[in-house]
Order: sequence, then C-alpha cells, then structure tokens
Amino acid sequence: MPHLHVGCVMFKRTAISLFCLLFCLSLLNCQQSRPVLYEDTEGKGYRDYDSPDNLIMNFTDAWCRLDIQEYRDQVLYDGAEVSTDAVSYESFKFYFIELDDQYGLAWGYDEEVEHTAALFSGLPSRSGSLPGVEHIDLQFFSLGEWMSPENPYDVQGDRYPLGTLYRNYATDMQITLKRQRADTGAITMSVRDTVRFYVIPVAIGGDVEYRIWKWMDLDRGN
Repeated sequence: MPHLHVGCVMFKRTAISLFCLLFCLSLLNCQQSRPVLYEDTEGKGYRDYDSPDNLIMNFTDAWCRLDIQEYRDQVLYDGAEVSTDAVSYESFKFYFIELDDQYGLAWGYDEEVEHTAALFSGLPSRSGSLPGVEHIDLQFFSLGEWMSPENPYDVQGDRYPLGTLYRNYATDMQITLKRQRADTGAITMSVRDTVRFYVIPVAIGGDVEYRIWKWMDLDRGN
C-alpha cells in the first residue's frame, strides 16, 4: 500500500485523487473556502489549448500557480462545450484506484472543482492542526505517446468524439505548507503516482481546443 511522506512522518494514503489528497488528510475546509483568483502579475499567461501537450502544460502551470479559475474553466471539460461534431459529452470524471466509501468509483467535475478550490485557498485544516498550502510544484512525465481509446465506442460507458486521445503519465508533486510560526521549519509533502488522462477536442470559435475529460489513477508510488 503506497504512502504519503510528510517530512519524517508517514501517512497512509486513501484511494482518492492525487490533487484531492489533502482533503483526505483533513487539510481542507470546503465549507469555509472561497476561490482565490490568480493574478498574472508577471504576464506569463498560458499556452494556447490547441494541442494535448499544451493542455497538460497548462494543467501543470495552473496547479503551480494555484489558479482555480484556469483549472476550472479551461483545463477541465465541464460538459457544456460542444466537441468538433457539435455534440456535448459527459463532463470530467476522476476514477479512483479503489472503491471509495463516500464517492464510489468516481467523482465528477463539480467535486473536483470544489476540493481543488479548497486546496488552492490556502486555508488551514478543519482542526487547525495543519496550516494551508503555500506552494505546489507539479511535474508530469509522459509514459508513451498519445493514443486513441482502446474501445472504439466509449470509455467507462461514456461515448466520445473523434479526436479523443489518452496518455499515461508519471507524476511528481511537492506540496509546501505555510509556516505556523516564523521559527518553525517548512513542511513538505511528496506525492508520486501513475495516471492516465483522456483529452477531448472542443470547438471554440472555429478553432479546436482540448480539455481533460477523464482522469484515471493507475498506480501509487512510494
């Protein structure tokens, strides 16, 4: 069973999304959190969403910048945008590696946005025993090429348009928590997983862009 390492302390991990991991550790308070909008003061911007590779790089940037607006509105597929065949499809889903007591085998777009917004808010844990997130450093390492889905009709029972692709990635994420006092050391969490992303093409003003459609947790590293 994989684990999450926090400094010299080891927490047993539960079967839930990599990016919602802090929620499982009671770091987040979704009822109290409000979206904190990222301000691009350095003018870095984001890449065009015209390729799956650019989508993944923007995914990484949105997380490292704690930018819930970009992640919610541009990275994830909300089911409202139509694809290149003028049809809308089932919205984003995350699939757990094991059955989860609260969410079953998967959760959807709304749950992903809710918990990610809480993570990005930087609020402390419900109990106040752990501070909020100060910084996230996320990297994806591709494992193979982009490929068409193995089933020519659907993925997990959801139909998809022509141009839908998937690719496996190894992930490496470092999460730094806020210091509770000036004289205390920083707490850093290290998370490593193997995941699969399905991306779906959408039609935006005559152009083709890509969104994350499905996210499957395949393996949990040490």
